[in-house]
Amino acid sequence: MREMKGKNRSVLAVLAGLLLVGMFLVPAASAGSEQTDSHGVNSEDIRDAGTLIVDETGGMSCFANGESPDVIYVSGQTYKLIVNCEYIETGDVWLQTAKFFLKDESGRVLAKKEIYDAPGGDESWDGTLEYTFRPSGPGDVFHFDISCSGGSESASDVIDIKFK
Repeated sequence: MREMKGKNRSVLAVLAGLLLVGMFLVPAASAGSEQTDSHGVNSEDIRDAGTLIVDETGGMSCFANGESPDVIYVSGQTYKLIVNCEYIETGDVWLQTAKFFLKDESGRVLAKKEIYDAPGGDESWDGTLEYTFRPSGPGDVFHFDISCSGGSESASDVIDIKFK
């Protein structure tokens, strides 16, 4: 029995040593480093490409604003489109669903978020819709539709990304 305990301790010591060595060999990501999205793809963020807001203050209202940035093309680079979204819950409206959509020019849904407004809760949300893509070269133009709705209200706009 003592021989087995000694082997277990030796194995644990070796594993602990390897773990410590690994911590020093794996570089830490700095704040300015290239980001990796949820699919493990390195991408350059295109921030503030659009804004979607559903606000229930005094009744439902929706706001959509798409930007059309020019982006410098880098060969082989992947880009992540980021649309800022906000649902403002005030308790003025109940039993409605707030919806946020990011679609390509053919209408295919690329990202979405739906929030059901139940009585008594605060479903306020501040987040993003994101889509990662890779252009083929300078001169490429990508068209995206953004929209939001709440109750019978809705708003939409277009994001055009031009690569130089």
